[in-house]
This record gives sequence, structure tokens and C-alpha cells, in this order.
Amino acid sequence: MHIAIDVNDASVAHKILDFLKNFNQEIDIRTSKDDADFIKNRDSLHKIYKEVTAPNYNLQKLDDTFWDDMDNVIKNA
Repeated sequence: MHIAIDVNDASVAHKILDFLKNFNQEIDIRTSKDDADFIKNRDSLHKIYKEVTAPNYNLQKLDDTFWDDMDNVIKNA
């Protein structure tokens, strides 16, 4: 899982990073805005956000039927 957090306040950013450092054996923290992967992922997240917040976007409920269909697709792949 990837999580992107945009923070305009340095003190808030430091509090978030301090909290995340408690999980140092379980996560990899990257803070560079100049990193090509960061920029690519950020752009992708912005695109997804624009799509799902568009007024004409159709949401689908993820219920048991959906997951059963997904299980069948995986089995038949």
C-alpha cells in the first residue's frame, strides 16, 4: 500500500513523520518530492481523485456478489 500526504505546515509534517517512525520495521518512509516515482505516483493519485470526484462518476458497491465474481475471474485466469 502506498500513502501520499501533502502537508503545507512543517510542524505538522514532522509530527506525522515522528508517528510513522514508530513503525520503522514495517514501513519504508520516503520524503523526497524530487523522486521520479513520487511524482509519477502523485500524478496518478491526482488523476484517480479527479475521476472519482467527477459528478458523472458511477460508483459500484463492493458486496459479496462482486467479490464472488472476482474470485471466479481469478480462478479462471
